[in-house]
Amino acid sequence: MNEGRWKHAVEIHQEAGALPSTFDLTGFLYEFNPLKDLKWACNGLTISTAILFISLAFLYYNVRLNRRLKYSLERVNHLSQHDSLTDLPNRILFADRLQSDYFESKTRQETISIALHRYRSLKSINDGYGHQEGNEFVVLLEGFPNASGALEVAKKIQASVSTPISHGGA
Repeated sequence: MNEGRWKHAVEIHQEAGALPSTFDLTGFLYEFNPLKDLKWACNGLTISTAILFISLAFLYYNVRLNRRLKYSLERVNHLSQHDSLTDLPNRILFADRLQSDYFESKTRQETISIALHRYRSLKSINDGYGHQEGNEFVVLLEGFPNASGALEVAKKIQASVSTPISHGGA
């Protein structure tokens, strides 16, 4: 119904005494105004978009932070188990591997062997780089049914490292 019909209906009811003469249609009649009616929807959409954007930004930041944290932890773990000058495994990693290989060799009924070689000529290189670590190398040999196989491998390692190498053009 339009506004004129409502006003006429109010007048009829006022004449009949069904409505007081002070009755007003203000707030009762619906005036269609798309801008006013859709304002709540626009505000809701704006707020939802802002919340979505903030959530996505937080998620992106969180993913990047987790990646950097994972990389940092991997790097710290690597640095704790490898020599800082040569990047070779250090005593901590050796002890860990020795322990795990020892228990595995017991279950498989195999032998493990340790080959130790000390390089006295590396002292001058270590001193030149301010490196405080020792100049010995340990090789953990596993998976041999007896010690003779490990001995053969150790002889090959010794032969290959016996060849002199030059450092810094010397």
